[in-house]
Amino acid sequence: MSENAIQQAPIIIEPDGTVQMALDFLEAGNPQMMIHTVSLNSDPGDPANMKEATNSGEWPQWKKGLHSEYDNFTKQKAWEQVKRPRGARVLRTKNVYKKKPHAITKEIRYKVRTVVKGYEQIQGVDYTESYALVVADQTVRMMLATSLYMHFRTTEPGPDWVIAKSLDVEATFLNAPLEETVYIEVPEYYGEYCRSRGLPEPTEDTVLKLNMGQYGLVQVARAWVKRFTVFFLDPKGVGLLQCISDPCFFVKRDNNGTIVLMALIYIDNAIYCGLQSETEALLKWIQEHVTITDSGDLDTHLGVDYVLGEDEIGPYFECSMPKYIWGCISEFEEHTGKQLKEYRTPATPGSNVLKNQEEMVNQSGYRKFVGKILFVVKKVLPDCANATRELSMHLENPGIEGWKAMHRLFGYLRAHYRPLKL
Repeated sequence: MSENAIQQAPIIIEPDGTVQMALDFLEAGNPQMMIHTVSLNSDPGDPANMKEATNSGEWPQWKKGLHSEYDNFTKQKAWEQVKRPRGARVLRTKNVYKKKPHAITKEIRYKVRTVVKGYEQIQGVDYTESYALVVADQTVRMMLATSLYMHFRTTEPGPDWVIAKSLDVEATFLNAPLEETVYIEVPEYYGEYCRSRGLPEPTEDTVLKLNMGQYGLVQVARAWVKRFTVFFLDPKGVGLLQCISDPCFFVKRDNNGTIVLMALIYIDNAIYCGLQSETEALLKWIQEHVTITDSGDLDTHLGVDYVLGEDEIGPYFECSMPKYIWGCISEFEEHTGKQLKEYRTPATPGSNVLKNQEEMVNQSGYRKFVGKILFVVKKVLPDCANATRELSMHLENPGIEGWKAMHRLFGYLRAHYRPLKL
């Protein structure tokens, strides 16, 4: 395509400001048309640092976001100003700026998050353990299926049963008390904030001693999960008991042994269901300790979309990840350079992927696509579990046969992907 042809190409300006340029080009002797889309967006994007934020035309909004973030720290008493102890390790911080649309009104919110550079932490000095428990995907499906049964059965509890709702904890990690002593440097603009709020201003030798968790700390997720678990198990609370096989799942039964309340946690998210009176009591109990956002009926959790429906068999949850799965299919087709052939089964019936005896073929690409499909199989694609298991056995030395099997698996998804009915 010559530069003169580009200059003479017709330009179409859409109502949203998008510009489309139509370019004629020849491929294999056939005239075709390619549409090049260029976005003329006046949005300067998210600032990378404090200097960009102050020099942008949106500094008043970013300043408000900074004040809101520091107000959270002050409210939670997350840190205190102290003189730098001799020989103490002081971790550096960074402010992250991000524009986020409101979930309902779509109004742009200017969010600023102060994070600690956790990669500077040393195990045994700044923290001991970092592993945080999370709920298993099987537990989520089990709870939803049980909730459907409890809601739609003809005997009590019946119609008063809340099927599934979700909640988020605001400023999550600021509610997690730390067991270790951690010092951080004074973040940017904190001095100006203290002056505007009438608080003591930090000096050159001032550092901040953390009383609560901070985003970026290696151990903060573990500290929060421990505290969230305490809320659920507190004898003064609603009487939940912790599951032995999955410590992130909690259940309450009445005197007859009937389930009246279930809840699970995944870091700062929770899903709960049960009798309406019990769910209301749970929300009230949690709100006495932390600020939460009740997200209403469950519609999405950890990338999975949930839609409640009913067919001739009965009620069900439709569990799907269409955006992720079709993105994987498109990426695989782009990787191979051709459209996938469609298959009726995810693997060849009665055959296994044989060990590669020849030269290895694109190990990094093979591992990437196996990892992508593994992620979604355990959530919504049980019919592809065995085919994915076969592929996973050849990560160290993938060959032609392994790639053929992967082509078949993605071809099956292209032809027969359907949401999982739970």
